Amino acid sequence: MGNDDYVASKEVIVNVKTTKEAETPELSSADVKRGDTSLKVTKQFDTDKYGQVEYELTDGHGNVIKGWQANSEFTGLTPDTEYTISVRYKGNDEYLESNKASVTVKTKKTAEPQVSVDNIYGSSDSFTIKDNPDTSKDNPDTSYGNVSYEITDNQGKPIKNGQKQANGDFSGLDLEDGVIYQVHVSYDGNDEYASTEKVIKIMKAPTVTIASKNANSLKVADLADTDKYGQAEYARSPSGLTANATSSTFNNLEAETAYVVYARYKGNGYYPPSAIGQTKVETSEASYQLRIPPVLRAGSDVGEVGVNPSTFNIGTSDSVRISIVGGVSHGKVTLTRQNDPTYQKLKTRVLLNDVEVDNGDSDEINVIDYDKNNYQQQTSLKFTDPRDNKEDNPRTPAGFYTGAIDFKITYNKEGNK
Repeated sequence: MGNDDYVASKEVIVNVKTTKEAETPELSSADVKRGDTSLKVTKQFDTDKYGQVEYELTDGHGNVIKGWQANSEFTGLTPDTEYTISVRYKGNDEYLESNKASVTVKTKKTAEPQVSVDNIYGSSDSFTIKDNPDTSKDNPDTSYGNVSYEITDNQGKPIKNGQKQANGDFSGLDLEDGVIYQVHVSYDGNDEYASTEKVIKIMKAPTVTIASKNANSLKVADLADTDKYGQAEYARSPSGLTANATSSTFNNLEAETAYVVYARYKGNGYYPPSAIGQTKVETSEASYQLRIPPVLRAGSDVGEVGVNPSTFNIGTSDSVRISIVGGVSHGKVTLTRQNDPTYQKLKTRVLLNDVEVDNGDSDEINVIDYDKNNYQQQTSLKFTDPRDNKEDNPRTPAGFYTGAIDFKITYNKEGNK
């Protein structure tokens, strides 16, 4: 309008548009990719219309773990834990910042394959991987998801016939001494468990051979190159392969029994442990020598019934027994007078180590018991002069008397004769 000093101004017209709040984004658990230590929002939002999207992470108590950020992924989280992810539009020239949308999700559990050098067996051209610590179970625990196996060189490159496969048996690999390989075992995960992989560096298994054996022991041929590949370990079970399992000789075995023996290199410096080598062997048949005098003269000679431990080769739980059987009653043997039409009979007593024996009504007198833990090597066996047995034969006629006893030899193999 102007005033006393100024005339009216020219008219200026400006177009102004009011801003409005951006639409609240939608977010559900299906829009979040879950790992064991990460969460990532995978949904695509309409950023062209409402502006850039921001994300926030809080814990189950509402505490902010990571403030508003443009990155849709959160890492370094705790497995099997609930978190809340919030999302909002930042707005632009046309739209104000939106309200946030939130969803609570849980990170997955970690399912690392339970496999180590103790679960890997092999030979000169093979690896066999057992996923479960209980080596009697060949199958992996598929509750964590499908499992795959792979054999590579030390740089991760698959070797011959080493492509990923659903079982842990690899053969025809043409493995070399002193070369480091990698065993890869991985789960693909599922709704509860994250996808994980375990990589183990390992050498091929040593060849296990038997140097010697008998009925109760065997010896594995000592592994060579222990200065280079590390201490050799030997055992009758995989769980026995420890730093203390340095002896390649196994005692206290049973005769004619099959055993599996295992061996591996522990590793040393540059070289990792080897896979476990194994071989099956059967102990020898039992053998032993006994000594029984063919003739004993009553009242004078002493006969030694015995064994020679150096000739014994029986199982640890086995035993050998020598006993007198037949014609013996209450510790007495019947003799018959020779060149006598009436066949006059009399008794003579059995003495073991100068002690009279009374077997009562039994038809057997034990003379020798031999086993590997508590053995009796020999027994003095003799018979009294029949003329001394006045209670049995008060008027013993002179003459030449003979009689016979039978010896029974019993070999007991683990309770089975």
